[in-house]
Amino acid sequence: MVDLAQLLKKHYKSEVYSSLAYMSEKFIGKKMCKYEQRSNWNRRPLKTTQICYACLDAIACVEIYLTM
Repeated sequence: MVDLAQLLKKHYKSEVYSSLAYMSEKFIGKKMCKYEQRSNWNRRPLKTTQICYACLDAIACVEIYLTM
């Protein structure tokens, strides 16, 4: 497992922000919609938009890591 925020701090010392949304825009040029982040994740079944949000977060992490 890799902590992207720690990796960012280690290799890009001048960076102030370390959120996934920030790193996504900086490293892969994609702005992330974080609307579903605050939705009710305890409710089942999950909404399709929540599932897509979770998938995109995971994919973004891989893409950011490969770009870093």
